[in-house]
Amino acid sequence: MKTGKNKKWMLIILPAAVAMLFGVFAEQMTKGESETSQKESETVERVEIMQEESETNTGKYADTSSYEELDELYKEYFMLGTGCEAIDHWNNQLAEIGNPEKEALISRMYNSITFGNEFKPAYNFDASSETLFTVDFAAEELLDWAKENGVKVRGHVLVWHAQVNPSIFAKDFKAYSGGNLTVSDTDVLDEDCLVSREVLLERLKTYIYGVLE
Repeated sequence: MKTGKNKKWMLIILPAAVAMLFGVFAEQMTKGESETSQKESETVERVEIMQEESETNTGKYADTSSYEELDELYKEYFMLGTGCEAIDHWNNQLAEIGNPEKEALISRMYNSITFGNEFKPAYNFDASSETLFTVDFAAEELLDWAKENGVKVRGHVLVWHAQVNPSIFAKDFKAYSGGNLTVSDTDVLDEDCLVSREVLLERLKTYIYGVLE
């Protein structure tokens, strides 16, 4: 009799417990999605505020004219540089080159710069060139600025796990994804359009030599 009663109670309790667990799980999922959405919204809002401040802060940057020049301070030990990007590349008003105040700070404090994105193969690979390389307009802007200001440049980067023009991987430099031609570096390419490992390595070698020359 006890066994029968226990079974009856189990039949009553188990569905209720399962339903409750699913309810808690669904609530947590909804809560998690809500928190993620809120964080994304807050991030977008912060970026917009920063961009607005950047656009309206001309002449309002901290006065660093009395600061020691960092490159002079450490010149006996190592070169001192900073990462930077060109405003013209993505019309990013938070970038450095193209902003007179930031340019002045960089040229006074540093003797080296590293490009944030402008030297990556997504923007400089050119299948129509013998060297497979044509300097991107934004990279050229940064190079010209560095030359004019006597600042050395560290390239970034010759090869990257992302931000690579997909045509470098493809036969006849024509990349296909889902049967359609693509120039997106985020698309998954169709296997039948891919070149062999040997061909790809030779292309990479040509591209790298093209950059360095």
